[in-house]
Amino acid sequence: MKYFYLAIFIIIGSFTLLTTSCRKELEINDSDSNFAINLRRDTSSGATRFNWDKANISNFRSYILVRSKDPIPIGLTPKVGSTDVEIVGEITKRDSTEFYDSNPPLASVLHYKLYIDIGSRFIESADIIDYQKVFVFNDFFDYINMDKDTSWAFMLNSQSGNLVVFDYAKNTLVAEKFLNIFSISPIVGIASGPEGNDRYLFVHDYSTLYKYKLPSLELVNSIPSYSQCFSLISNRNGLLISTNYDYNNSLNIWKQSSLTLIKGVSKPNYYENRYLILLDPTINRVAEISTYEVTAYNVNQTTGNISSSKNISINGSQANDQIVSSKDFQYFIPNLSGTVYNKDLQLVANNNFFNAMDYCFSDDSKFLYRATVENTGDVKLTQFSFPDMNLQDELVVTGFQLNRITYTNNSIGLFGTNNFTGEFIFKAVKFK
Repeated sequence: MKYFYLAIFIIIGSFTLLTTSCRKELEINDSDSNFAINLRRDTSSGATRFNWDKANISNFRSYILVRSKDPIPIGLTPKVGSTDVEIVGEITKRDSTEFYDSNPPLASVLHYKLYIDIGSRFIESADIIDYQKVFVFNDFFDYINMDKDTSWAFMLNSQSGNLVVFDYAKNTLVAEKFLNIFSISPIVGIASGPEGNDRYLFVHDYSTLYKYKLPSLELVNSIPSYSQCFSLISNRNGLLISTNYDYNNSLNIWKQSSLTLIKGVSKPNYYENRYLILLDPTINRVAEISTYEVTAYNVNQTTGNISSSKNISINGSQANDQIVSSKDFQYFIPNLSGTVYNKDLQLVANNNFFNAMDYCFSDDSKFLYRATVENTGDVKLTQFSFPDMNLQDELVVTGFQLNRITYTNNSIGLFGTNNFTGEFIFKAVKFK
C-alpha cells in the first residue's frame, strides 16, 4: 500500500505579506470554506495542460497539482489513501493559474486533482480524467514504415512474419496478418502504392516479392526473386524499385500491377546495404543511399532504364534503413547524423548529431524533430525550427525504449516498448 503526503509549503517574503491595497484588489474572501476549485483540462492545444480560477482566499499558501493512474479519492487531508499519487507541480504565486505536465507517464488514463494549501488544511478539486493517446499492441516489431499518402504505419515482426497496419492519426488498428515470409532480420522491403482507386502493399523478403490488397491484406500475387532485398519503394506511377543483394540485379525496376521485372541493373557495390527514397514522384526521380554516397536516378516509366543525374558523398554515418523525408518530398535525411539535403541533393542543414535514434519533419516542414536516448535511458525529443535549426523546445519521455517517431495531428507519435509493462505501444505527445 502506497501513501503520499501533500507537503505543506511555507510561503516566504513578499508572497505572504499582502498589503491592504493588494487584498482589496484581489477581492479576498476570508471565508474559504465556500471557495470551489474548478480544475479544467485545456483541450485547445492537445498538450497535457490545465488551468483553474485564481484563489481569492486570505490564507492562500500554494496550489498543488497531483497525478495518479488510479482515481484519486475525495478527502480534505494530505493523506490520499492507497492509490499511487504523486505531486507533479507546486505553485506559490496566486496569479499563476495554469500548469503544463511535460512528462506524463505511459498510461492510457491519468487522473489529476488540484489542492489549495491554506495552512490548516487543503481544499481540493474534483478528479479530472485525462485520456492519453496510447495504443498497446500484442506483438513486437523491428520494422516500421510510414506511408506518406495515408496516416498508416506498416509494422513487421520479421521473425514471426506478423504484419500490422496501424492508423497513427486515428490511433486504431487497421489490419493484422501473419505473412509467410523469410527474412534475415531486420532486412526486408516494404512499400505501398496506388493502382486506380485501390491501394496495395508490397513486401520483398529474402526470396519473394508479394502483393497484398489494402486494407484487407489479401494476397493478390507473388513472384520469386531469389535475392535478398535491402529496400523497396513505389514511385506512385505504377513502378516498384528495389535494391537487392545480387550482382546482376542490384537495382531493379518492377511493374507494380503484375510484379514483372522490367529492368535489372548491375552495380559493383551490390553487397552494400543501399536504401531508396522517392525524391520527385512527378518525374520518377529516386535516390539510392549507402554509407558514403547518395546517387539520384531518373527512371524511364516505360523501359525502366535509369540515368544517374547526380552523385554526392556523405559523411560515412550508418545509413538509416527507413529514410526520413518531408511530406512534400522536398527534404530528406540520409542517416542518423541528421544532415538534411533537398531533392536536388543540395546541402540544407549540416547537422552532426551522434546519439540520435530517429527524426521526423512537421507536415509543413517548418520544424524538425530529433529523438535521442539520454544517459538515464529516457527518450528526449528536441524541436528545431527548420531550416535554420534553432532550438525551440525539448520534451522527455520516461520509461520508454524507442523504435521510431512520426509526426501526426500536431503531435509526435512514438513507437516502442513501455519499460514498465514490457508492452510494445504507440504514444502521442505534444510540445507546448
